[in-house]
Amino acid sequence: MKIISTDKISKYYLIQENKFEKIKDIFFKSSENKKFYAVSDISFEIKKGEHLGIIGDNGSGKSTLLKILSGITLPSSGSYDVKGKIFSILELGLGFNDNFSGRENIELSYSLYGIKKKNLKNYLQNIIKFSELGIFFERPVRTYSNGMRLRLAFAAAIFSNPDILIIDEALAVGDIDFQKKCFDKINELKDKGTTLIYVSHDLNSVKSICTKAILLSKGKIIAYGYADDVCNIYLKKNFRNTNISNKNKYSLSNEVSDKENYEKCMIKKIFLSNAETERDTFLLNEDIDVNIEILFLKKVSPTIGIMIKNKIGVEIFGINSNHLKIDLNFEKNETKLFKFKIKNFLTSGVYFLNCGIFEKNKNNFLQRNINNIKFEIINNKYDASTSIAGFLNIPTKLEIIDKN
Repeated sequence: MKIISTDKISKYYLIQENKFEKIKDIFFKSSENKKFYAVSDISFEIKKGEHLGIIGDNGSGKSTLLKILSGITLPSSGSYDVKGKIFSILELGLGFNDNFSGRENIELSYSLYGIKKKNLKNYLQNIIKFSELGIFFERPVRTYSNGMRLRLAFAAAIFSNPDILIIDEALAVGDIDFQKKCFDKINELKDKGTTLIYVSHDLNSVKSICTKAILLSKGKIIAYGYADDVCNIYLKKNFRNTNISNKNKYSLSNEVSDKENYEKCMIKKIFLSNAETERDTFLLNEDIDVNIEILFLKKVSPTIGIMIKNKIGVEIFGINSNHLKIDLNFEKNETKLFKFKIKNFLTSGVYFLNCGIFEKNKNNFLQRNINNIKFEIINNKYDASTSIAGFLNIPTKLEIIDKN
């Protein structure tokens, strides 16, 4: 069932340089060149229980779109339909009265959601406990820090039992412990079937929380699909010389059609191996060699690095030649094979390999390849470690000491 649908919605603001222009625009139709479109021609649908991420550069229209969906501002054209109770955490404190206490703001917000005052007691107890505001819950919101405002806003949102929860970058201001509490609660709401719209610049959290994503640029949708794919498109858009794939491609040389994109080096081939045999499946504890063949087109002093992520984009392990205290210098037209020999402490599952080359002390990528290698760690049925929880199978010994 569709719970949110938009049909070509746009929102523009008039660019008025002085009071005379403001008065003139009241009586006469404004020209198109005086209109700034924050969002333009936006159409998409969200089904009940889906989790949508919205990403894009600052100024791309993310917050404006959320304000429209939340009913805070109206679109200039187009239409949208929202079914169900919606709670939004947008700009920190948006909707709070600074002169009211935390308690008074919650009572006001919940009354607008149709919750009667006599039923507020249980809600307030949960909010006070989760927010950990203590005595500040009874003090004016103007005395709150940004982190305290987040605590109040998030607690108010999750315990209102919304059908749709909208979060706009708010979690970025929270401390680590509270962020973990928030993400745990978000996952609980997802399991209950709550529809989620989540805006963040943290692509790993978008990949882990959301099933689908929208990429906005200059107010328009330029990509819409699975969260992992859309996040990779965003990375490719923002980082020069980045190849991205969701398939297991060992040879990349055929994909390079324009050598001018690779001014100083070019990755020719990436493959995983064990005992010199190319593979994409490994047993638990079976060592892995990461092989990267690079042609250097100019004299360069690079740093070579790799990153292993799991299937939802969480970074498991990353290392580069600087970490290994290896100084690299190469001449024009040299070709080198770099072999990272990794002790495999990964638990069973699917993983993706990213690799990159950047100039030392400059941090600009010469070339990156994201998700070009997909590999799997499989269970060894004779190994008791197959049921180990978590990401890493760290070698561990258990000693039992008689204390009698």
